[in-house]
Amino acid sequence: MNRKFELSVVFLLLTVYCVASRPATRKISFEDLHDKIAGAWIGQMVGNIYGLAYENKFVDNPGPENWPYDFTKSLNKMKAVNGAFSD
Repeated sequence: MNRKFELSVVFLLLTVYCVASRPATRKISFEDLHDKIAGAWIGQMVGNIYGLAYENKFVDNPGPENWPYDFTKSLNKMKAVNGAFSD
C-alpha cells in the first residue's frame, strides 16, 4: 500500500511540473506556415522522383514468399537470416 502511495505522489508531482513548465503558445504567420508546408511537399516529391531510379535496382531475384516480413522487438528473426532484412 505504501509503494502505491509513493508512486501516486511521484506521478502527481510530475504531472504538476509538466503542466506548469509547458511553453507558451507560439504564433506563426500564414505565409511562414504556407512556405513550410510547400517545402515539405516539394521535398517529398523530389525524394520520390529521384528515388524511383533506385527502386529494386540492387535486387536480382525476389525473395521467398515466407520471408519474415513482420517486425517484432525480438532479434530472433534477424539471427535466423544472419543479419537485417527489409521489405
